Amino acid sequence: MDDRLKTAILILKGLLEGAYLTDSGGRIVFWNRSAVAITGFEPSEVTGVRCGEGILMHIDSGGTSMCSSDCPVRSSAGGRECERFGYIRHKKGYRVPVRLRGFPLITSAGEVYGTVQVFTEASSGDGGEIEELRDQAFRDPLTGLYNRRFLEENLSLRISEAGRYSSSAGVIFLDLDGFKSVNDTWGHAAGDRLLQAVSGTLEKNLRTSDVAGRWGGDEFMVIIPGADLSSLEKTSEKLRNLIKNTSVPCPGGRAGVSVSAGVSVIEKSDTPERLLERVDRLLYTGKKRRG
Repeated sequence: MDDRLKTAILILKGLLEGAYLTDSGGRIVFWNRSAVAITGFEPSEVTGVRCGEGILMHIDSGGTSMCSSDCPVRSSAGGRECERFGYIRHKKGYRVPVRLRGFPLITSAGEVYGTVQVFTEASSGDGGEIEELRDQAFRDPLTGLYNRRFLEENLSLRISEAGRYSSSAGVIFLDLDGFKSVNDTWGHAAGDRLLQAVSGTLEKNLRTSDVAGRWGGDEFMVIIPGADLSSLEKTSEKLRNLIKNTSVPCPGGRAGVSVSAGVSVIEKSDTPERLLERVDRLLYTGKKRRG
C-alpha cells in the first residue's frame, strides 16, 4: 500500500465519525470502527471493493442511486470536496440517513491518489429513533415497532385533540406489495427479515414525535402530529421510495418489495373507523392505479 495512504489511515482511525479511504482506483482500503457501527459491515466485507459495487448503495430522498449520478467518491476523485445527504443500506437491509463529506487526497503535483469519505448518522428531523423505554405491551415482538393496540389508542387521542383543540395530525397507511411472493419464493424467515428491515427504514427516517407501528401482517401505520396534506404526501413518497430500496440478502439473490400508501389528515368529525376506511380506500385506489 502507498505510504501516503498508510499515513491517512493513522489519522482516520481516531475519528468518531464513520470514515473510509479509497485508493486511486476507487477501491476501499480502510474502514473504521465507527463505519462498522453505522452500517453493520465489517472491514473484511468492504475492503478491496468499490463503494458502488453493491455494498452501501447510496440513494437520495427520491430513491435514485447516487452511485451513478451524484457519487461523493467520484466527486472527490475529481479533486473536489463535496457534501451530500443520502441513505445508505445497512447490512440488515434497512436504510440509514447519513450526511457524507468527501475529500480528495492530492499530491504536491496536483494528482489525486485517493479519497477520504466521512459520514455521520443524521439526527432527528431526517431520521429520529423510536423511544426505547416504553411498555413492551405496546411493542410488536417481531419488528420492535409499536403494535396495533398502541396505534389505536394514539389514533383515538389524536382524533380527540383535533375535535377539542383544532390540532392537526395525519396518518399514512402502508401496505407492502407482493409480500406473499417473498414468503413463497424465499421462505417465511426471509419474509420476517424483510419486515424487520422495512421497520428499520421507518424507524430511522421519521421524527421522534412521529409514531410508526405495525398494524398487522405486512401493513404499517405512521401517525404524524402537526401535518397537513402536503407534508403528509411528501413524507409518504419519501417512505415509499426508501422501502422500495430496502431489501435483505437471500441465497441466490435479494428479497424486496414495493409499497402502496394511503394518506389523510385527521378531521374534527372523524372516528377511528371513518378515518381508517378513508385511508384504506385511498391506499387501494393508488394500488389499482399503479397495478
